[in-house]
Amino acid sequence: MRAGHSLGATSSLLAAGAQPQRARAMVLLEPVLFDPAEVGRDRASPALVRNALRRRESFPDRAAACAAYRGRGAFETWSEAQLADYVTAGFRETGEREVRLACRPEWEALTYARHDYDAWGALAALRCPIWLYAGVEQSCVGAQARTLGGSPGLSLEVVPEATHFLPMERPDLVRLALRAAAASTPS
Repeated sequence: MRAGHSLGATSSLLAAGAQPQRARAMVLLEPVLFDPAEVGRDRASPALVRNALRRRESFPDRAAACAAYRGRGAFETWSEAQLADYVTAGFRETGEREVRLACRPEWEALTYARHDYDAWGALAALRCPIWLYAGVEQSCVGAQARTLGGSPGLSLEVVPEATHFLPMERPDLVRLALRAAAASTPS
């Protein structure tokens, strides 16, 4: 079984699509499945690029980073423990009495600026069971992907009151989905 969230889900999907015979099941949590008409090859997602470039790159310490993110933007729905874990893993000591994002804003922006992969082709190549979960708000799962719920082998669940960060908002649902997929997948 393969699973992932956001670009991790998309990477899992692309890997499985490249070798569909090796994929037994997929759990895709908010994969980046923009509608093809919205984002073309090598065309940027302007708002995501702009937001990434505006991110503050350094803070005096991890506590200051937590304080700056708490209850704001993408972190609005995260618990205190999730935010602390993110800051612990996502920042590095610089030796200059500060912490700096491990992924520089310019690199993050490049991730959003490039869409030179074919997630739709990978999805079409798969013949294994697929569980796709999408948030209602701030989702990377486009309208076209939301119509796939009746497709053979694909189960789509749009999670009420969830955003792109549904794994943080609904870890109970994610845990159940992973267990169900693992139990239904032959070894």
